Amino acid sequence: MKMRSLRAPGWPVWWLLGCLLLVTASVGARVFLALRFPTIPDSDFKGVVAFADALATQGITTGGWYWNLFSQGTSTILSLVIVMVPSDPTTTARMTTAIMLGLLPLFPLLLLRNRVPWWGCFLAAAIIAFQPALVIFSSVVAQDNWVMLPVIPLACLVVRNLWGSRKGYPVWAALLWCVAGYIREEMFVAALPLAIAASWVPTDSGLRLKRTLAFAGTAWLLLICIGMQRHAATGNFALTTSHGGSSILGSYAPGAGFGWVDPQPFIAAKDPSLLDPSNRIVKQAPPAAGGGQAGEYGASDIARGQAKLAIEEIMRRPGLHVVQRLGALYAAASDKDGTLEYWALTDPNVQGEVNRTAATSFATKMAPYVYWGLIALHVLFVGAVFVAIRERSALMLVLIGTILLKMGIHVLVAMQGRFLIVTDALEALVVTVALVRMSQQPRAGIAFVAGALAALATCLVSSHYYDRVQSWVAVQEWNRDDLHYRFALRLPHTEVDCHMDRGELTTLNGDSVVFQLPREPRPGDFAEVVCTQPGGSQQGLQLDIHDGYAPGGLPDRIVQEAIVDGKTIQKHDIAAEPGAGWWSVEVPSGGQAITVRIEAIAPDAGARWGDAGATELRFKKADEK
Repeated sequence: MKMRSLRAPGWPVWWLLGCLLLVTASVGARVFLALRFPTIPDSDFKGVVAFADALATQGITTGGWYWNLFSQGTSTILSLVIVMVPSDPTTTARMTTAIMLGLLPLFPLLLLRNRVPWWGCFLAAAIIAFQPALVIFSSVVAQDNWVMLPVIPLACLVVRNLWGSRKGYPVWAALLWCVAGYIREEMFVAALPLAIAASWVPTDSGLRLKRTLAFAGTAWLLLICIGMQRHAATGNFALTTSHGGSSILGSYAPGAGFGWVDPQPFIAAKDPSLLDPSNRIVKQAPPAAGGGQAGEYGASDIARGQAKLAIEEIMRRPGLHVVQRLGALYAAASDKDGTLEYWALTDPNVQGEVNRTAATSFATKMAPYVYWGLIALHVLFVGAVFVAIRERSALMLVLIGTILLKMGIHVLVAMQGRFLIVTDALEALVVTVALVRMSQQPRAGIAFVAGALAALATCLVSSHYYDRVQSWVAVQEWNRDDLHYRFALRLPHTEVDCHMDRGELTTLNGDSVVFQLPREPRPGDFAEVVCTQPGGSQQGLQLDIHDGYAPGGLPDRIVQEAIVDGKTIQKHDIAAEPGAGWWSVEVPSGGQAITVRIEAIAPDAGARWGDAGATELRFKKADEK
């Protein structure tokens, strides 16, 4: 059934004034937050900024590890800004992101006008401007924020096309679709329905052919450019990165729960040949085409192998993983896991010492607004879905299908709250169109209320049982003491092959490793990493071991021990004296077998001494400072 286009000619003063006030408030809120609590990029976000800085200083086709992990769109756009603005790249990237997000409400205000009533334009813009989840995350330099820049106008073009003249916008649709995939690679799939709907001509077959050719030609040219940039930097003509297998496996490896876990320790136990190059034992790596080492020339083979491990784990316990993925969806969609506030405000690494306490306090106050704001949006969205089904609205079904496709990709691959930021903005458009439809067809309101009530009941039940289900999932995890790990620690001058048959390996990071006892160890439990220098090595090594437990006065709980060729070199009680930090021992040049052990002596029950005793180790040259 067609929807009527409600047109309002001209640009009245009250409209321009309203747009100005709304957008000013939107930009102001985000800029104020970015200035009051300037988020320091961490983890992936730090990589995005470093990537942008490298492209700005060395050119947009410079190589580097960034290309293996990130789509290049966000960093390329930011690199152009960094070149033009002589300031600290981190500050420039953060403020550019905040201002860009603040300007996004302009798209529904300008592109929906003459297709949607004035109040509908302002409603969609206001939700995008002031939805708490979108505001709280706006100072984080994330691809997930930047992908809204092309997706929101593309969705608005869908509304203009299917709820208007139906002449299509093929060039703009192709451009925005390609930019969306350029910023986040899964959007090549998720945003494709929007691109087709924005360029589609449903009646005139001759015009439809012209629009299809225009869309295909524009998209082909842009995709060639995207692939050529990656080829110039890496030698590989591709539109996507090569870390997909690792992303998938991290959602299903033991310990993932409702989130994601670094899969490298699990790979070290199941198939060390599939580890990232920095921790792969070279002699076990399968040869890649052309004779190079896998990981250097066989990245696609490694990704397929990691994906195969994920499928094996899914098939081993399918019921558990269904519960995990549904729990992950609820946690991310509602911010129940608090990751939006964490990456913007509460992670100790993202705020300076001066702001840390105030940022945590602000995040605590905002958390209920973020949670209930998202719940309210999703409840209204489900009500709109019922309206779309009742009215058989092609426009609404296209928007809804895009949202579900984006969510489905992350349910299967990797789920975090930030991945759904763009779907929150799209939900605002769906709700707006549904309310406009209800103003024209009041009976559609019955379907809307029914859907909203059903969604509200589902959310309340999910919230009530969330902690119980999460605890049940954690109980189903493996006893990881049964796993046997094999990996390498890579130094500039040598490599050290290691294995671990007792304890839990938690982190592999190129030249260092973190391992621990069970969370509640018993007296006599121990975990150890055994490393071997290359045969004939006469280079002395320095072994560094980290004690991360700062309180003192609790001796004989957990002891760290360095052993070389079966002889104890040094012991260290982590809780006997206050203070945390590194301690070191010299490994004799002839030493071959190097063991680092953590042992439970008399740990207090219920005090989680296994976590407290988590130990990091690394090697250096004996003369390296």
